[in-house]
Amino acid sequence: MREGEDLSGGDFARANLTGAGFARSTLAGASFLEAVLVEADLSNADLSGADLTRASLMRASCRGAVFSGACLSGAVLVGADLRDADLSGATTGAGDLRVSSLAGARYNSATRWPDGLPGHVLDACEMVGEESSGVPAGNGRPGDAGEPAGEAGGASAAGVSEDLVGRDSGPGPHGVVGPRAPAA
Repeated sequence: MREGEDLSGGDFARANLTGAGFARSTLAGASFLEAVLVEADLSNADLSGADLTRASLMRASCRGAVFSGACLSGAVLVGADLRDADLSGATTGAGDLRVSSLAGARYNSATRWPDGLPGHVLDACEMVGEESSGVPAGNGRPGDAGEPAGEAGGASAAGVSEDLVGRDSGPGPHGVVGPRAPAA
């Protein structure tokens, strides 16, 4: 792939794009359903409304990427760099968010985080939009404003969440090992 291309609406479903270079590319509305984007460069790419359901973005560089309205449900983001990324309105439910960094990432009350993601995980992130000046503090953050905080762990602004290290449920999409639900 050539960096900076307009690939809006492209179909990359189930493609092996390991190490692909999409930096500064426009990928709005593209389908990366179950795609392998391990160590891909998505820095400053526009992935608004993209479908990244069950995609593997392990160790991907997503710094400054725009995931506004994107679906990251079930995506594996272990070791991904999401510094300064825009996650406004993104859905990350049931994904593995053991990212290397969320520092400076932006989100809003429409952003959906995985169940059980501790609220402290987002401490280095910035809540943006009208929510930051009129909606009760914590709206859009798990564990705040009436949303239960579970014990399943997730991303850490500074690094990998300690409460997920070592837990696994066996191979998932593309042979990736992910977290399992806590014992009842």
